[in-house]
Amino acid sequence: MGATCSGQGSAFVSGSSAYPFKILLLGEPGVGKTFLLRCWQSGIHNVTEPLTSTTHFNVGMIKTANGLVFMVYDLAGDIGLRLRPFLDGTEGVIYMFKAAGVIRDDDERTLEQLLRERDLENAPILFVSRTTENVPSESVLSEKLLSKLDGRRWDMTVLEDSSQESANLVLSMLEKLLRHNNQNQTEDR
Repeated sequence: MGATCSGQGSAFVSGSSAYPFKILLLGEPGVGKTFLLRCWQSGIHNVTEPLTSTTHFNVGMIKTANGLVFMVYDLAGDIGLRLRPFLDGTEGVIYMFKAAGVIRDDDERTLEQLLRERDLENAPILFVSRTTENVPSESVLSEKLLSKLDGRRWDMTVLEDSSQESANLVLSMLEKLLRHNNQNQTEDR
């Protein structure tokens, strides 16, 4: 699979209405990152993608119903140290995990590392759980991780099923997080 891009045009002028928000789509292998990206690009009926190779990534341009444009980088689940080049300019992170009530230790270590990255210090994070259990958001995150999220904009949702409606909910929550984050940054100036 390699890098793929969907959308019209490839040149963007910073500050224009067509300038996309750079979003990283991260999480463990097989959690549904590529599924989510493909749902947003072409709808649930066209999603037949295999797992992203651990040495590759996918890129997709997404335009929301409200007119925001996202350039989403779907990075292979265990991209590890190769993540660094993708961080520059990131304006939001979606972190997906398969959980039955808790984030795994490996995921927690990865998240702690991400939260220390200077390039991500102002980027809001949307946690997406692939569980069907209705788990309160705070109980999934450890106290240690919650303390590192203190002062950051973040939210959590559940991708309950493999439906377009569920994928669209994640997209609308991301849009809401980014709008609030940008409003706060504008007010701080």
